[in-house]
Amino acid sequence: MLTIPDHSKLEQTLTTVLRQAVREQRENGTDPVVRMGELLAAAQLEKLHERIRELEEDNRELQRENGEFQEQRKKKWRLRSVSDEEDKDQNIENMTAYRLGLLKHEPPRFDFFDPRDSEGLPLMMKEIKLPNAAQTHEVCYEPETHAIFVSQMSNSVLVRIPIGRNGFLTNNQDAWHVGERDDESGDGVMGMHNISRSYAKPGC
Repeated sequence: MLTIPDHSKLEQTLTTVLRQAVREQRENGTDPVVRMGELLAAAQLEKLHERIRELEEDNRELQRENGEFQEQRKKKWRLRSVSDEEDKDQNIENMTAYRLGLLKHEPPRFDFFDPRDSEGLPLMMKEIKLPNAAQTHEVCYEPETHAIFVSQMSNSVLVRIPIGRNGFLTNNQDAWHVGERDDESGDGVMGMHNISRSYAKPGC
């Protein structure tokens, strides 16, 4: 990263150092050149200390933001991690960056929650058969269409599963190949994954 120096501050520092060196030469008979070197070194050291203080303050602010976020998450859900420590730490950093406005959208979560703990309701499961694929990736709920979208990376297929009135997934699903296909097998080859809802165009 190229840093353009602030010449006005540099000139101001040099002028201040020169005046002090000349004044001390008159008063104490010191060598002005040697004294200027000492004063410049002291000025640079002070700037370094100031920068360290700024970084420490930024770090404290990030830790505070992180702590507030973790407290909010604990209040909303009873969470337990399903990832290793490295993923967990990365998730904390990403969520902190999102809260500070450094990311354009909320990053993925690496947490698991049990509806029985957070909602006090029985847990009911239904098995849904998806199109055959070696790799099924994300599951995304879209509230405008009240459907679940599933991405299958290996053959680049997007699956839509409507949610019935009883809250269960229906067996009436749609699936589309996204992008180019292999001429022989007919399978998608674009490796579609990382799907998410569109905030600009709800329902997409």
